[in-house]
Amino acid sequence: MNHIIIYVPGLGDRDLTKRRRLLSLWHFRNVQIEICSMDWSVDVPWQTKLDKLIGRIDELAKAGHTVSLVGESAGAAAVLQALAARDSSLNRVILLCGKFQYPERVASWRYQQNPSFKDALTLSHTLLPKLAESQKSKLVNLHPIFDPVVPVAENKTAGFKNSLMPIAGHATSIVFANTIWSWRIVRLIKSS
Repeated sequence: MNHIIIYVPGLGDRDLTKRRRLLSLWHFRNVQIEICSMDWSVDVPWQTKLDKLIGRIDELAKAGHTVSLVGESAGAAAVLQALAARDSSLNRVILLCGKFQYPERVASWRYQQNPSFKDALTLSHTLLPKLAESQKSKLVNLHPIFDPVVPVAENKTAGFKNSLMPIAGHATSIVFANTIWSWRIVRLIKSS
């Protein structure tokens, strides 16, 4: 049985070459990592994209693997919904600089460029108050000191384990988490 982490990128998922290179280093932490892109800029219904993620969780759990999720930025909306749908199949869910609430605070041009993002964000926002304590206990919300893209005030959530990363910025925090802090993320995942 392997511990497999499914990593769900945010809106910048058009070219995953650099991210794949960074995440490939995680195998030194005794985990396998897969990327499940939501193809945010492709105009496909949100449920179809979410079903792809849930289907992969089902395949891995059925094969006896321990499965955890990391949702980066907009990917946090996806992993929250996957947790609600398959909490018994998931070990831990990490929200990394996550945008998973306040859909009304997103510029309309972002929704135009990423058609399914509005549905994903609206659903995750309405899902938050419905999460059970057992589901919340599987969540770790990693956020930077300051984030101009996903403000920290919009990111921190009562009932989640909120963990501060010692860095500022959105993209810089994601790179920091995927490299320097990857050991901490894996430790958080394995500590459950």
